[in-house]
Amino acid sequence: MLAQLAAALLGVIVAGFVIERVFGWAACLWMVYDDYRIAVTYPHLGRPRRLLLFVPLIFLHSGPWALGVTVFMTLELFAIAPEISFWFAGGFLAFLAFVSVVMALWWKHRTYRDATQRTAVAGPLNGNLRALEE
Repeated sequence: MLAQLAAALLGVIVAGFVIERVFGWAACLWMVYDDYRIAVTYPHLGRPRRLLLFVPLIFLHSGPWALGVTVFMTLELFAIAPEISFWFAGGFLAFLAFVSVVMALWWKHRTYRDATQRTAVAGPLNGNLRALEE
């Protein structure tokens, strides 16, 4: 029983590390893509088009390596001790589900907040100047 709980706790800890690395990797990829998109869309700004930055980000960033090592470790754990590996995978997936729910709630709050701020700035008239003159 103690080994199963330890495996689940180890799954949660490993998931925290791996998910943080994968999110960091995705953020870096998004920043490079956004920089490239701005350089292509607005050439008059003189920004360099650095499309080759994707290559080191894809192969040398720790995000995909951490994910690959975790998958390999989980498959090896399945071969050695299948009863404990289910607890490890369960802890990993439980942390992934928790982070997914937190991110969904954060995104919902952010979009709601942005929509209410736009309405407050635009106002109920929304460009109807005749109503202001009356």
